[in-house]
Amino acid sequence: MDSNAFMRAKKIICTTRSSYEFYKAKFGTKVVYIPPPIEYFTIERKPAKKLRVLFVPRDLSIPRKNLITLLRALSMSNGQYLRKIKLMLVGRNTHKFEGWLNNLKMKGAEVDALGYVDREHMASIYLNSDILVYPSYYEELGYAVLEAMAYSFPVIASSISSFNDMIIDGYNGFIIEPNDYGKLARLLSILIEDREMCHKMGKKSIELIKEKFDPSWWLKDLKM
Repeated sequence: MDSNAFMRAKKIICTTRSSYEFYKAKFGTKVVYIPPPIEYFTIERKPAKKLRVLFVPRDLSIPRKNLITLLRALSMSNGQYLRKIKLMLVGRNTHKFEGWLNNLKMKGAEVDALGYVDREHMASIYLNSDILVYPSYYEELGYAVLEAMAYSFPVIASSISSFNDMIIDGYNGFIIEPNDYGKLARLLSILIEDREMCHKMGKKSIELIKEKFDPSWWLKDLKM
């Protein structure tokens, strides 16, 4: 959209703090922040022997989604840890990463490539996962992170502005640089060994959803 459209608008609604701060500096008080609506769930997830690591971009081959960082992190892990991981991939074009995935399987990791999954069936995926890894180079919002938080997930995500709205490093997950697969490997090994930490961080995710992403707090002040 061009600047004229923003100038003519009565209100400019932003769904992330970062976009709100950017547009408020340019267009003033007409800019309002309303977090995206997200329903949260308090269902206790059944414990699993393996740490179920979810990556869900819908198309695995999109470069900015950055599956490669996750694959490199897992590939540098030793068999002791890989045998305790189940990698769950949701998205098209799994075949483009066949070499990586076969290598992980040979080292002992379990890989579940689910292909494309429509939204109505994603709930069962979330209920059968433990942690979301999302090292994107860029996201306007990154709704999958909020969805994972709503299902009591800790999230390891990249240090981009939209994720900094959602993840408090060391509280409900971890923030990494998009290409830092070494740090990602270390963090995964910590969560493999300390499942209680994983569980507690997931509970903190629910708390943040309730605190920061309930639109009712902002809707009452919005006058269209």
